[in-house]
Amino acid sequence: MKTMLRIVCIILFLSVSHSGLGQTKKICSTQNIPEGWVITGIEYCSCCGAAPTYKRFRYTIKKISTMKVGSKVAICSKKNIPNGWVIVGKTNCSCCGARPTYRKTRWTIERID
Repeated sequence: MKTMLRIVCIILFLSVSHSGLGQTKKICSTQNIPEGWVITGIEYCSCCGAAPTYKRFRYTIKKISTMKVGSKVAICSKKNIPNGWVIVGKTNCSCCGARPTYRKTRWTIERID
């Protein structure tokens, strides 16, 4: 039963990730963000070539250039917002790379064109 549930979850994940809802991937903060992609998550980790005692930022980015008009996405940075998208909301949260006791801003953007 657990195996069948895992298979169903994998199929659902694959169908959602390829249905135009937006691809996501992780990149190091030193890399360029491709056109049509936005930062949806930020983590502070021992990654991206950092020595074990050091930490660096890694971004989760999402491809939004293929998303439909009316789509909304929560983002961690106003960098690279493509034409046709506008900011429709703003919240403060312990997200987007914030330490647990700190608050960061997260914006919601919507495709209008």
